[in-house]
Amino acid sequence: MVTTTYDGANRPSGLSGTLNSMQTQYLADISYAPHGGWAGQTYNRNQMGRLFTYNNRLQPTEMKDGIPTLNGSTVASVPNPLLDLQ
Repeated sequence: MVTTTYDGANRPSGLSGTLNSMQTQYLADISYAPHGGWAGQTYNRNQMGRLFTYNNRLQPTEMKDGIPTLNGSTVASVPNPLLDLQ
């Protein structure tokens, strides 16, 4: 069974489920950019994070994977050329 949690604007904010009788957090701390695009999330039990960057035309320009910081707004970048949209 998979459960989705929602924020105050009724957008997904987390995804969890039960696998082999164990509760598992798939995505957490999902955040959104001011224009409504996905800004970031944590996954793998908050051990990894992903941030999205947009240009002034609100087009996605970059995805960064890494270790989330305490404030959740940045990640320590882990280079991955497959995720670079520039």
